Amino acid sequence: MRRKENDDFEDVPYDALTVAGTMPDPLTWVDGLLALVLGGVAFALISCFAYPCLDPATWAPANVAAGLRPAESIMPGHWRLFAWGLYRFFGVSGATGLLPFLGHVALGAIGAVGYLAFRSYLAVIVRPREGNPFWSQLLARLIAVLATLAFVCADPVWRSGQAFGPVTLETLMLVLMIFFYVLFLKSGGLLSACLAMFLLGLTCSETFFGFLFLGVFWMLFFFLASKRDFGYLSLLHPFVKQVSKWYLTFLWGAGFCAGVALNLVGFAKMDGLAASGFGWGDVPYQYALQLWHGFTGAATIGGWIVGVGVVIVPTIISFALANRSTDEEYFLPYHIGGLFLTCGALAYSQLSSVAPLWFWTWIKKPPMVADGFFLVVAAVLCTLVLLSALAVFGVDAFCRDHKRLVVLVRVDSVSAKRAIRVLASPTFVRALRIAGLAAFVALFAFGILPGRTSAAPRTMLGVVRDYVKETAAECGDASWLFADGAFDEMLELESACSGKRLRVLSMMSGQSPREVHVRRESLQDSEDRRSAAVGAPSRRRTWQRDRTDRLAHVARQLGFGLWRRSGEATPSASGLVSRPAGVPEDARRAGIAVAHDLAKRILAFYAAGGITAGVDPRIRDLFLFAQWRVARMARLRAEILDRQGDAAGALAENALSDKLDDSNASLKRILEGMARSRDMTLRQMTPREGLQFALVRADFNLARRYAEPILDADPDDANANFGMGMGYFELKQYGRAEEFLRRCLKRNGSEPAVWNNLAIIAMLRGNLREAREDALHALQLAPDSMEIRDTLKQVEEAAKKAGETNAPPVKAEDGVSPPKNK
Repeated sequence: MRRKENDDFEDVPYDALTVAGTMPDPLTWVDGLLALVLGGVAFALISCFAYPCLDPATWAPANVAAGLRPAESIMPGHWRLFAWGLYRFFGVSGATGLLPFLGHVALGAIGAVGYLAFRSYLAVIVRPREGNPFWSQLLARLIAVLATLAFVCADPVWRSGQAFGPVTLETLMLVLMIFFYVLFLKSGGLLSACLAMFLLGLTCSETFFGFLFLGVFWMLFFFLASKRDFGYLSLLHPFVKQVSKWYLTFLWGAGFCAGVALNLVGFAKMDGLAASGFGWGDVPYQYALQLWHGFTGAATIGGWIVGVGVVIVPTIISFALANRSTDEEYFLPYHIGGLFLTCGALAYSQLSSVAPLWFWTWIKKPPMVADGFFLVVAAVLCTLVLLSALAVFGVDAFCRDHKRLVVLVRVDSVSAKRAIRVLASPTFVRALRIAGLAAFVALFAFGILPGRTSAAPRTMLGVVRDYVKETAAECGDASWLFADGAFDEMLELESACSGKRLRVLSMMSGQSPREVHVRRESLQDSEDRRSAAVGAPSRRRTWQRDRTDRLAHVARQLGFGLWRRSGEATPSASGLVSRPAGVPEDARRAGIAVAHDLAKRILAFYAAGGITAGVDPRIRDLFLFAQWRVARMARLRAEILDRQGDAAGALAENALSDKLDDSNASLKRILEGMARSRDMTLRQMTPREGLQFALVRADFNLARRYAEPILDADPDDANANFGMGMGYFELKQYGRAEEFLRRCLKRNGSEPAVWNNLAIIAMLRGNLREAREDALHALQLAPDSMEIRDTLKQVEEAAKKAGETNAPPVKAEDGVSPPKNK
């Protein structure tokens, strides 16, 4: 063939006989078999130790793909279209159950293709040796196997295989892209180069980190082309047909355009344009903006600095020293070798399953690196450095001719000659090989696998799964659930799997166009749509006051303060939700039994060791949210039982709630922060300001502290006496409590709350006739008060139980509601 003047490379006939002796080791059927075995091992490992439910990272995108909510962003459109097809073909329940299995299969494929990519990479950086082909091939395959296992078990890659989500698809495309590119470096083939660049274009359209690998590929090619030691590669051989770089640029552009088109189609199909308020004219700007925000929001400044130092710099050093790392004669000096070893150790620390070593992702909260695909990219680069480091040690132990090196090295000192004889001895070489093999096995057995078999995250997600299922079941025929936003997507998905349509309204949602669209989507009434545009709390208040017919289709986990402020009884509560329309007794008892079982499992989990350092922060937060919600509903049931006079049941529910809250580290931190903030605020208050603040918050212990100096100056101050009386009531010192409450009446004898509290104290002390008189007096002052009527009802019931109007003291301290705030 003739050379074309405008081509970037020479285009001449390929003489296979001329190049055959310098080609690196080709992939054989043995490598194909090892790839299949490793894929099967990866699939078996994650199937045995996978999460017991859908990975939380896939909740929101799965909800969108199922058509339950509109798309939030333009990316990830590739996965979204694939999942949309799954949901249309298998239904919501079938596709949701299929995603974890597909994730396991994808991890197996990542392991198989990853082995082929790493094996090919070793064939590129380790020069062929004619004298020891057995040890060379065995070493390359052993290192590739260990690196593949390390990569598959690396935390971000392992998480991506829990369920087939956007990061899983991007990871699979990434390893395929690396495999085809390394194949191109080995053989210079047109097909492998085109496939690599097309996949790279697709990746760049989805994430800004695709451009990072564009730089990595260019850098690797630059290092190989600039070193004459790599002349054995077909790509760099003068008699091999080369491919013009313009073909590669065209394929990259074609992949990028195809990826952009898929993303836009998926965004429009999932109602993203309507929900976001964008027009088609806004799409190019928004697309570029989301790519940029995906890059800047992937890590904090500290995360970028540490990521560059721990991942990118070692990768550059690995590429730069690749030609000397395995050279038999001009190998690396010891100080450079030490630097290479340090880089390999740092890279390996990011692959291990020992959580403290993930110092750039785990110690801080929020993590220094938050983007899942960025962590996968870091794991890939770390694995390449690990490959180079293992190749250095392996070549020295198995492939280097130490006896010949003794002859080549000239030294004069006796100690140096003795050291060289030791290096050349068969005993030393044998010990070196044994130590190398042991290090390879220990690398996987002690540093990587144990973290993947940890039971803590699976136990926690098991609790979360059962919590979500029970919450959806207890909602029954409800159309709306007022919740806190932690489980919204999964609750809607779980409800859809059961053939229902539950809309979860987060009390914490903001006013973005998409959030307003989600709140208004299920409503037809114009007034309801207007209240929904303001927020879920506004809709809740409107329905409770003016649209009570809507409450028949409502379930609640938040927002019970409206009932208390209006004086109405708290709606019926089962195990995990409350229904204003009421809950059938059988369903209520079954729900409470499930809630109690969840609480026992949570407490048993803490008794067995609790949350470990290596648990994914997302799983930890969800578990703590579920724990707090179980405790909160137990306290609500205790309040209801207390009003009904079931003292034993109320005490049991309160005790259970206290145990759950005491073991909730997140809640403790919040309460401690509130206490510190309160202390700082109280230091700046006068005694009267502090007393008013404590009474508003119903913190009567604090009220006593501020009431004492006020009473020293004015013994008849009504508010101070009320605070002191309520403080003594909480201490169950009812005599002192009655004394201070009656002082309140000296200046304000018509305060119904004080008379009501005196009635409760008299009832607790057994003076039922006096209690009835005080309650009736309070009712005359406030005829519409439900609280006073409730107190009078309790007094009458206590009198009936006693059998007379002035019975002996009734021991009912724990079964009667505490006095109400003034």
